[in-house]
Amino acid sequence: MTSLFYIPLAIVNIWRFTIQGMGYSGLAVLAGVCEMTARALVGFAGVPRFGYTAACFASPLAWLMADAFLIPAFFFCLRRFSALVSKQRKAAAPRTRVVSRPALSAAKGV
Repeated sequence: MTSLFYIPLAIVNIWRFTIQGMGYSGLAVLAGVCEMTARALVGFAGVPRFGYTAACFASPLAWLMADAFLIPAFFFCLRRFSALVSKQRKAAAPRTRVVSRPALSAAKGV
């Protein structure tokens, strides 16, 4: 049963490290805060009611909560990062000077 939660765990790890690699490490840290909050909520509210079963599901629920934060954060970072890259490409593009006909003929001495 808990093997189904390896998919959300993979999303947490892949997207968190991708966000961190794009330079938004603060958002990656906030995903860890979301995980810690979920584990604390399960510990304070779930364990007294459901006992050991709630403790077993604390990590999978933390991964789901981190995913709920990371998925929108990933698309936010992707949008900002692609805008930054396109801005840098435009700045690095070779600038060609357009020469009009009269200026060209004046340069030749005609």
